[in-house]
Amino acid sequence: DQGRARRVRRLDCQETNARFLFSGKTAYVAVTYLDRFLAQRRVDRGKEWALQLLSVACLSLAAKVEEHRVPRLPEFRPDEYDFDSASILRMELLVLGTLKWQMIAGTPFPYLSCFASRFRHDERRAIVLRAVKCIFASIKVMSSVEYQPSTMALASILVARGGREGTGTAPSLEEELKAILGSSWQQLHTGHVYSCYSVMIQEEGRSTQSSREVAA
Repeated sequence: DQGRARRVRRLDCQETNARFLFSGKTAYVAVTYLDRFLAQRRVDRGKEWALQLLSVACLSLAAKVEEHRVPRLPEFRPDEYDFDSASILRMELLVLGTLKWQMIAGTPFPYLSCFASRFRHDERRAIVLRAVKCIFASIKVMSSVEYQPSTMALASILVARGGREGTGTAPSLEEELKAILGSSWQQLHTGHVYSCYSVMIQEEGRSTQSSREVAA
């Protein structure tokens, strides 16, 4: 279905990003372009090639914004389809037009170190690394534009602090928010944070279960 196709294309962006050794931010920005485009335009059912071409164009555009060295367009071609450079360029222009050339994308990553600074120095790195992992896992199953970047960052920090599926009650999460944000937590729309946290903790639970099944 359309939702599954989107998830596959988001995963394609991340896998291709890793092949070129781009930064994690580039992968996130590419997925953001993809989700913003699909929020405004519909790709007809069965046109898997169009979604693949879209993911290629989004990653190419993200690389042009974020990377110092950008591969030539033919290097972005996936194994399944033999897209020529002109086709990729036309899709890039369609994406640019649809997004009204607004290509500077906010990401959760600048917020992570700020939120983690409330914790002990010797645990900050582990918290941030786990939070980054949560963010990338979550955008495989939800739109990257569903929540504000700061909300995603805060939810991922809550997960990284040791959340477990089914244990994140509102009172306990509220105490964590107070620890992270201090008195400013009262200005926060906690419902959005709890909702995003729920998605992340469920996805982490599924990933953990899958890893156990593979190991068994």
